[in-house]
Amino acid sequence: MNRKSVWGALALLVLLTGCATSRSVVSIPAGEIKPAQVANGKTVYFASLTDARVFEAKPKEPNIPSLDPSESQSAEIQARAIARKRNGYGKALGDILLPADETAPALVRKSLEKAFVEQGYTVITDPTQVKPDTFVVDVAVTKMWAWMNPGFMALTLSAEVATDLKIKQAEQARSESLAVKESAQFQTGMESNWVEVVQKALAAFTEQAKQKLAQ
Repeated sequence: MNRKSVWGALALLVLLTGCATSRSVVSIPAGEIKPAQVANGKTVYFASLTDARVFEAKPKEPNIPSLDPSESQSAEIQARAIARKRNGYGKALGDILLPADETAPALVRKSLEKAFVEQGYTVITDPTQVKPDTFVVDVAVTKMWAWMNPGFMALTLSAEVATDLKIKQAEQARSESLAVKESAQFQTGMESNWVEVVQKALAAFTEQAKQKLAQ
């Protein structure tokens, strides 16, 4: 391939990424909940939710959370961050955030709640309704991040979701770790494609949670 063709391909790749330097805000629609046909009579209460993700200023790999240094770095912004856009050369650009009333950990918890409901549990939100046989869950979200890897004629968007759970019931307690990664190739980095790959990862996370609950 001659030099002109190489530069032409690179220019096309930059166009394909669909990236912008500014921050974007996207909403991730919740997946449809399909309650179990027969409830198991068990209740679950989510006692705590922690954002345990580690952000770095200049990560060497795109799967490590980071924020545009020219923008706000507040805790509220960090909680809403789910991805960092990049150009065709892999250079980090603007961030992708959830809307102001949403957070990445809350998005993960919704997927966990979906898993419990579809396994026949009843989710309670009032701590006064917690009984001795209620499953009390503490959630630490260690990963909830999407990123882009450039390619020659297409780009790959990936998303990871991972949590550490502590589940208590009566005098018993156990720990569970869940982790999934999903990827897909796209022609552009348009916002709807980011939403699609994050939804795909959350759906896989819910299914893995259901498998753990069935054990």
